[in-house]
Amino acid sequence: MPKNIKVFVLFLAAVWIGLFISLISVSLNYNAMSTYFSVQSRSIKLLMPEGWGFFTKNPQEPRIYYLINKENKWVMDPNTRRANLHNFWGLKKRPAHYGVLYYTQVLKRIPMATWLKLTDRSFSKLNLSGPCIIPFNIKVAKTYQEELPNQLVIVKRRILPWAFRDFRDQTGDSVMVAKVNLIYE
Repeated sequence: MPKNIKVFVLFLAAVWIGLFISLISVSLNYNAMSTYFSVQSRSIKLLMPEGWGFFTKNPQEPRIYYLINKENKWVMDPNTRRANLHNFWGLKKRPAHYGVLYYTQVLKRIPMATWLKLTDRSFSKLNLSGPCIIPFNIKVAKTYQEELPNQLVIVKRRILPWAFRDFRDQTGDSVMVAKVNLIYE
């Protein structure tokens, strides 16, 4: 083995051993390093108060889908899809714009009594064009008429924890559905 590779392997081994020893010493109940690292962690929390929550999402946070009627079929609004080839690098802001627009102009205005609560199995059998969902009318400024549809269905899906599922009707999601007619004034 050449001398350069031996030196690099020894350096790498020393770094890993040093990291291992420092992690073990910090994890002990009391030592000189633990007080130093607790002060450091407070200053890090000032810079990043969310901790790991910044990088991860709450799995029980509701996923919201906006469905529009296209050729007599309810399909997801293509303007709200973030994962597509047109937005490969995440540079296109159109999905974010529509998400904010739907939230501020529609979603915030829907009263809780309007939502139809379903299990995921009953939602899969639901006819969205049928009379079982009574539409709620929302008045929107005429400036949004070109961007927003006349009618949409909003679906909120939330993952249920395993212990709370009833395996006859629910396979994993609780679903809430609301149909909205947008009236432009």
